[in-house]
Amino acid sequence: MNINDFQIFHSVVESGGFTAAAKSLDLPTATVSRKIILLEKELSLTLLTRSTRSVTPSKAGLIFYRRTKLICADLDNTLEEMHYNQTALEGEIRVQLLPAAKPLIPYFHQFQLMHPDILLDLVIESQNICLIKHGIDLAIKVGEQQDSNLKCRKARTIVTELVASPEYLQSYGTPSCLEDLNEHNCLRFRDSNNVVESTWTFSKDEKLNGIKGNFISNDISLIHQASLLGQGVALLPRVLCKDDIISGNLISLLSTNKKMHYDIWLIYPTVKYQSNAVKALIDFLADSAQKATTS
Repeated sequence: MNINDFQIFHSVVESGGFTAAAKSLDLPTATVSRKIILLEKELSLTLLTRSTRSVTPSKAGLIFYRRTKLICADLDNTLEEMHYNQTALEGEIRVQLLPAAKPLIPYFHQFQLMHPDILLDLVIESQNICLIKHGIDLAIKVGEQQDSNLKCRKARTIVTELVASPEYLQSYGTPSCLEDLNEHNCLRFRDSNNVVESTWTFSKDEKLNGIKGNFISNDISLIHQASLLGQGVALLPRVLCKDDIISGNLISLLSTNKKMHYDIWLIYPTVKYQSNAVKALIDFLADSAQKATTS
């Protein structure tokens, strides 16, 4: 007795005839008829009542249909579960993140809900480090990437906002143009090459040179916190400060076109064999970032 014969029998019952069943199964009608005859012979039962107009299950055939349908469904579920266990993603993925990585946490959470056997090791590091030496499978970085030994995949473009707290603006006034920022305390960022920013560029033809301030950090999240505390004017990624702007804890400054754009990149080593888990995470983050950009 063959499980395929059960499925042929099910198709005959469900379609109401040998010809229709043969068509749905892409088999010759004679083959379908022969299979049913052999099945009935092996069971010593008449499973189908045949007439010139239709084919219907006998009383025994109806019982056989119902029981074997359950058997086949259970077998399909078992095979699917076994296949999933063989192909389920697992292992450890080490990811380097910039300090202001809080907005990415929901994406990692969603990925792990889909693949619970994957262990994510998130490393917060703002400096450029050798990914292979430190066992980093994937790094998420901002700005132009020039290391030819690494592969890059663009995730999305982020927009920045010039912001300050209401308390700071009440004490020091609200700038009405870029030049006014020269009279304000600008909270500045130190990049991975240890260079402190002295210029804020807003477009190809619009930049502010010589910005000054008494607060410097290589962690943009610390600059964000300093701006909330009223320490000065900050240039922050919109994704980091949009909730504060909505709540009124930070005020967006100057015209809406005074914004900078940075690309976020997924960076990973050029290796001959990359795990399926790492490939899946890269694809997931890239797709999620694209959806967030277009939504």
